[in-house]
Amino acid sequence: MIPIDNPLLWYHLVGQSAGKLRKEPALAVAALAIVVIAVALIAIPLKQSGGFEPGALVVLQLAIATIAAPPLCGPIFAADYEKGSWDAIVVTRLTAKQILIGKVGSRFFLIGALLACFFVFQALNLGAAGGQPPFLKVALANLAVYSWTALVVSFCCWISYRSRTAISALIGSYLTLFILLLALPFVVSLIEAIFSGFGASEFAASRIVESAHPYNVATAAMDRYSDPIKQPIDSGLLQSPAYAGLSMLFAYSTLRSIRRQWRKS
Repeated sequence: MIPIDNPLLWYHLVGQSAGKLRKEPALAVAALAIVVIAVALIAIPLKQSGGFEPGALVVLQLAIATIAAPPLCGPIFAADYEKGSWDAIVVTRLTAKQILIGKVGSRFFLIGALLACFFVFQALNLGAAGGQPPFLKVALANLAVYSWTALVVSFCCWISYRSRTAISALIGSYLTLFILLLALPFVVSLIEAIFSGFGASEFAASRIVESAHPYNVATAAMDRYSDPIKQPIDSGLLQSPAYAGLSMLFAYSTLRSIRRQWRKS
């Protein structure tokens, strides 16, 4: 349930966006054009081919969440340092928890609402593909998507609080995501290939990195041959709570920092 008594949350959800659109109406036109193009790119192949590959829409959701989170969350705290507006926030009656929910919660809500638009296409895809994969697997895949989104949003906001400029928060967020999602799997697979040439068994780190990667988790959840009960790791059932737990740790760390630095209850 959305805390309706939090003015900071409503400002970031409605007031800030409305102010930007009034000042720069071209943003509204560009956003609408992007939405229309995205819908066309998804709907036309869906109608012509009779359905996507089961994991295609889920991978697209993950890509959107991963790419959109840093620019949306990077300035959320860092911009207050740049503008010198932190004092105006901390002198209010807002508690540290309300500040956290207002800033971090608003960003998760915005990205989550964008990802929810894909539910329509997933329903159409299920109908076109004759109910394959089953609804339970689609639900598990979406659980992985939203758990990962919560983790990325919470982490990027955590970076933002520790940065003094929005650009440094943006660079730090993208750099970390690049290392975790692209560089680390590549290095681990390269090391595994080198050791396998000497007859070594499967590299344990490769298995861990592969199982924790959000794209592998979401697509594994959609695999028609995976069993969430018998194969909780291979089906992505265990990774979603892990993502959610890590997101809560980053959020709690940010909350403690706000309380300690600004002496907010």
